[in-house]
Amino acid sequence: MMGLDFYHLFYHFVFFSFIGWLAEAVYAYATKGKFVNRNFLASPFLTIYGLGGVGVALVSERANGSSALFIVGAIIVTSVVEYFSAIFVEKVFHRSWWDYRDEPMNIQGRVSLKYSVFWGILSVIGIKLMYPRIQAFIETIPRSDGVLYARIIAALLVVDTIVGVGTIFQANRRAKELERVLKKLDAVRVSSVLDPAEKEQRIAELSQEYDTIVLKPIYGYSWVARELPPLNKTD
Repeated sequence: MMGLDFYHLFYHFVFFSFIGWLAEAVYAYATKGKFVNRNFLASPFLTIYGLGGVGVALVSERANGSSALFIVGAIIVTSVVEYFSAIFVEKVFHRSWWDYRDEPMNIQGRVSLKYSVFWGILSVIGIKLMYPRIQAFIETIPRSDGVLYARIIAALLVVDTIVGVGTIFQANRRAKELERVLKKLDAVRVSSVLDPAEKEQRIAELSQEYDTIVLKPIYGYSWVARELPPLNKTD
């Protein structure tokens, strides 16, 4: 295999991000009967697959033709990417996009042996079937044009990410505001201090506040806000 510089790694990241997005979309359609964008970006890229693909490509370069070393390395790399990606989204977005706690031999619900082996096998197939073709396709693009395209794609991804992340932050803020109002409503309903008239007035005020928060617009990707997993309970 040819050596990988940053230019080639970027295009591998883009291709594997798209392939991952496509695979998730097909799986969701097959299991749910409808299209589901399991992403917070408008563009058809799931970057966790891009990171995993790049990592596995680097492992393949250093495996020196050893299939066993390549498979073990692919399992380790994809597991590390998945584990730290889970930590990242939990800490930044306070949500979990996957949870393996019901799977045997899992680590904090972020990775599991079954899926680690699955990603490793998938990586072997991806590298054997797609890596040479992606690499050959990249080589057909004149370098100056390829650099320009890469800059455009990178710029679009940055803007896309800013809008998507902003949407999640707004949705999180609204979810926490709604949770705060609901807690107040529960406290009022069980209160033995307020008389019935005061309780009814307070419930009406809080209900109106709740409705106002619900109707507050979220700027960015509305479909992201609708399809987000629930906030983690620790938040």
